Amino acid sequence: MRLKNLIRLVLARGWARVLRWQASPHPQAAGMVLVVSPHADDETLGCGGLLATRAEGGWPTHVVFLTDSAGTSPDAKVRQKQAEVRREEAWEALRVLGLKKEDASCLEAPDGWLDRLEKETDRRVREGLAALVQRLAPEAVYLPFLGSHSTEHEAAHRLSRQVLAECGWKGKLWEYPVWAWWNPPRFVHRSRGKPAPTCLTLGAKLETKRNALQAHRSQLEPGSKLPKILGRICLGRWEFFFPVPEPPGLRPGKAEAHNPSPASELKTQP
Repeated sequence: MRLKNLIRLVLARGWARVLRWQASPHPQAAGMVLVVSPHADDETLGCGGLLATRAEGGWPTHVVFLTDSAGTSPDAKVRQKQAEVRREEAWEALRVLGLKKEDASCLEAPDGWLDRLEKETDRRVREGLAALVQRLAPEAVYLPFLGSHSTEHEAAHRLSRQVLAECGWKGKLWEYPVWAWWNPPRFVHRSRGKPAPTCLTLGAKLETKRNALQAHRSQLEPGSKLPKILGRICLGRWEFFFPVPEPPGLRPGKAEAHNPSPASELKTQP
């Protein structure tokens, strides 16, 4: 293991222990829960234990993938093939976690473009998400952590918050970290000012989550955009969820407080 990744792992594990000390047990909503996943695999990395726990408990859950997860190849045929592969991998991962194919939806925004969608695509994605919210009437919604290492995750969070506000949705909003773990000191900094997180202890569900991640085979191959060390970090003993105190809209100035760096300074990741 490269020294840089070893340091990353040690710092992430240390921060997880601090969060565990701060956290209260994560409450499970009895009603429908909607998990917004920017790409196929984010649902497993950030919420795999949650999804498996809810499936075992018989609590209703739906996962929506915002992008086609096709990568950014200039070859349209390559992207189409990759999208099909990633979609099938996602269905398999959800099956491992205990969900059915009908427990998920794909809005198929182009991968890598969530922060700068063309007008028509942006409208289609927003309308698709709004239709899901109106149909499912979720009691709780889970979004990627605001203040992470990924422009795609940032954009997914903001777009979803805007749609929820436009729908007049009232419910419990949570943030789940994935790429936030990539830079632990930055994660610590971005966590300041947020309410204390809640924690889900995975126990035996950790093995289920590990098996679900294995279903995302294309992301585990050498040269994939998912660094092996990030997968290892996300396969920790706990999952953390940060409550959002004022859902669903972003107040003016609040986004900057959570994410003081301009989008151009963020590294785009899957």
